[in-house]
Amino acid sequence: RDANNNLITSYNTDATISDTTGTVYESVAGDTTITFSGGIYSGNLHVTKAQAGVTITVTDGAISDGSAAFTVNPGVLDHFSVEAGAGGAIGDQVAGTAFDIDITAQDAYDNTVTGFTGEVDLSLSNAGTINPTDSGVFTAGVMNNLSVTIPGADTGVTIRVVIDGGTYGVDEDGESNSFDIAPGALAQFTFETQPGDPSVAGADIGVVVWARDANNNLITSYNTDATISDTTGTVY
Repeated sequence: RDANNNLITSYNTDATISDTTGTVYESVAGDTTITFSGGIYSGNLHVTKAQAGVTITVTDGAISDGSAAFTVNPGVLDHFSVEAGAGGAIGDQVAGTAFDIDITAQDAYDNTVTGFTGEVDLSLSNAGTINPTDSGVFTAGVMNNLSVTIPGADTGVTIRVVIDGGTYGVDEDGESNSFDIAPGALAQFTFETQPGDPSVAGADIGVVVWARDANNNLITSYNTDATISDTTGTVY
């Protein structure tokens, strides 16, 4: 329109669109150009970030005007994000030591699906044990600071979640970043190869002993001397 609000029917030009979320586009993501014909643009725009008070602005050179404010709601549940309790990637952990994670229900554009109040099942990529295996009920699409414990040491593990009762890889699911789980502190020695029975006095008695933590993980970093003794007082 001109300064007097008249429709400029000769305006057959491209203009640029923008919005307060930074996600508006026309036909494909990143397409922020709209084409007028006879002074009118009529088409469908898309905003992918859920937010209240969104406005869309049309600009051509020095002329720029915005729409009325409106609300963009999240879409339907598409997947879950799994992060550290403080946000971001989950760091390396110690076997048997609890740590917090956040699980968020999200739509296809990573908006929080605030209407989700269900639960998810938890598992590990290595098929190991994680406790708990059920998240409990989400609040407004989020499970904050869920305390989990993984007793088994391993490398490159991920936490997987799937909607309660669902199948990972089929139903709405999600996966954390990969992280390592180190063994805990020394808690026990186990004889992996027991002394031969019977053995001969003074002869070699072959044994293999493993240093393990409280969850029975081999402590591969244990490169230390230990003391041996026996019930006869003569072992060496």
